[in-house]
Amino acid sequence: MNRFVETYASDVLPLHAKHGFDLLGGWSRAGGTGQQVVHLHRFDDLAAYERARASIAGDAAVAAMVEDHAREMSVTESIVLGETTAYATDARLRQGRVREGDAPLTYIQRVSRARFPHRPEVARLLARIVDAVEASNAISLVTAYQAVTGPTSDVTDLFVLPKGEGALPEANAAERALEGGVVAERFHALLEDEIVYRLRPLPYSPLQ
Repeated sequence: MNRFVETYASDVLPLHAKHGFDLLGGWSRAGGTGQQVVHLHRFDDLAAYERARASIAGDAAVAAMVEDHAREMSVTESIVLGETTAYATDARLRQGRVREGDAPLTYIQRVSRARFPHRPEVARLLARIVDAVEASNAISLVTAYQAVTGPTSDVTDLFVLPKGEGALPEANAAERALEGGVVAERFHALLEDEIVYRLRPLPYSPLQ
């Protein structure tokens, strides 16, 4: 994976920026299968994404780079398009970028897969759960989005531990305190599955 990270930073990132891909963050994911890298890009709307994809697809330098690196690396790419949830506000994103010190922070990615057709209600319940756990000051929401391609029943939350990984037990305790309450009970009743990953910022990630 080190070779991929180095190649992305030196070759891919400048080309993405040239063609309109706004990288919000890049992380290595602990958990799941294989060596996984998560990139989160931001676009004004679907049309802006489609313009960026068309632009980069027409760049001969990109095709040459892919052909060159394909001889040395095998990479499988999975793309999910999403729209931000109502509770993923600009204020939360700005706060998520505020940090103290230079050491990279730990991020948490939670994927909540709703039972059909309950995704809208799951998102509303998540808004209340996020408000409650943030009150602990141990964990902060950076952003959240609902999938519009792929598994469209998914709602993904991205959190940061602003006080470091040592605050994770405190954050977990804040969520456990909700167990047995009406909101938490209803939320879990509407879930088909829930997966939680730890994310480590990569050197080139704007979010560290």
